[in-house]
This record gives sequence, C-alpha cells and structure tokens, in this order.
Amino acid sequence: MNITLEMIDTLRHRANVSYEEAKEALETCNGDMVAALIYLERKHKIREHNCNDTGYNFVNTIKNLIRKGQETKFLMTKGDKVVINVPLNAVILTTIVATPVTVIGGVVGICTNHKMKIIKPNGSDVDINKAFVKVTNAVTTVNNDVAPVNSNDNKTE
Repeated sequence: MNITLEMIDTLRHRANVSYEEAKEALETCNGDMVAALIYLERKHKIREHNCNDTGYNFVNTIKNLIRKGQETKFLMTKGDKVVINVPLNAVILTTIVATPVTVIGGVVGICTNHKMKIIKPNGSDVDINKAFVKVTNAVTTVNNDVAPVNSNDNKTE
C-alpha cells in the first residue's frame, strides 16, 4: 500500500509521534492505521499530548487565582474585635460590582480607626492601613507643592 503524507499526519496527531516513527509504523503495518497505532503502543512510543496551548494555560491561571483568592483572607478589626473576615475574592467582587460602596467603606473604616489586613495562606499579612498612610502622605506632599503655585496665580494687582 502507498503511504501518504495525510496518513502520516493522522498517525502523528493521534499518537503524538515524530514523522519518522509514524512512517516506520505505517510501513511495518502495510498502511493499516489501527495496526500502526497498536504497533506504536506496544513499542511504548505513544506520548501524551502536551497541553501548552494558550486556552489551557489561561484556564489554569484563572483557577489558581480563584483558589488563592479563596485561601487569602481580608480582615478588618477594631481593637481586638474582628469586624470582617472574608475571602479576598469577596472583596474583589464587591469592589467590581459596587465600587463606590467599597471605597466609602474603606475610607470610613480608616477614619474610625479600623485596621485592615490581607492574610496570605502562609500566615503573613499585608497591612492595608500602612499603604493608605503612604498614599495619603504622598498626596498631601504633592498638594502642598502645587498649592503655592496656584495661590500665586489667583492674586491680582
């Protein structure tokens, strides 16, 4: 039987083997595709397909992010009392769906001396209040640098 490139391609796709291995198997089995697959299987030449395609990686990345978000906790405390203890995914979803509510809640929490932390699965934490203090200080510094320039523009002679 005449072995065609299409037959080799089909066998390569099904068995995940090289052109040479596919051609050899088809020649040995006189062009019989099923016999060639069995031949390759008996020779332990069939390899698992490599799942490096973009869709597979994207889905796995999303799954891992969701899993990490569930394991990571958002904690809000006032003194020794825990006010909120939820997975970080809940905070992210709330921020996306109701951004103004989340922003107002965060500002009110800071103004009323609530402490906010993100607790990672390994037990380490990220103190959100310190980040807000840094941002507030930076905004105040920029505002103080810009304010004198603007106040001079408003003077009339």
